[in-house]
Amino acid sequence: MNPNKIIKSFERFLKNHWQKWTILAILAMIIYSVSIFYKYAYKPIYNFEGIDIQKLEIKERLYGSLMNNSIQKQNNLVEIFNKNYLSPFK
Repeated sequence: MNPNKIIKSFERFLKNHWQKWTILAILAMIIYSVSIFYKYAYKPIYNFEGIDIQKLEIKERLYGSLMNNSIQKQNNLVEIFNKNYLSPFK
């Protein structure tokens, strides 16, 4: 078949039935927007699923090592700031 013939027949169909396919396109957009609204707005609000609350626990060994590292870094900074350097201009 000739592609130009197919395009012309499709164009003729759209010209003759433009009201029908316009209504179908608008209905498709409305159905799509309603489905998006239901999925992301209505369903999370009205079909609320409970959240499992887990007990918060701190790993003591990890916490201790982090605190030791932070104290060591802080002590290093204090030593650097309190150190007296010789003046290079004397």
